[in-house]
Amino acid sequence: MPNTNSCTELACGSNGGIEPQTFMTEKDQKIEEMIAELTLLLISLTSWQEKVLNEKVTQAWKGYDFKILDQLKAEGYIFGSKGSKLVTLTDDGMKKAEELAEKYLK
Repeated sequence: MPNTNSCTELACGSNGGIEPQTFMTEKDQKIEEMIAELTLLLISLTSWQEKVLNEKVTQAWKGYDFKILDQLKAEGYIFGSKGSKLVTLTDDGMKKAEELAEKYLK
């Protein structure tokens, strides 16, 4: 029986594997946005401050979905290397987290 899982029928993953194509509804997109917002809020709530190169930075453990972390990084809210177990919140990330705390925790 021939292999029907080809790149013409499925999306090819970035790691060379084959992944099913998914189509997000508007509701799914809103849920993804809420997950990203809540992840940023959780990062800020579980963060701590320490001095790095004579500068105070806010850091947190990177135990969240990598897709969401990549999105938050692209939006400029966090930064950190892929090899690190920590992320650092940017000033914009802290400001956005404060807005999200008002939105979700009040």
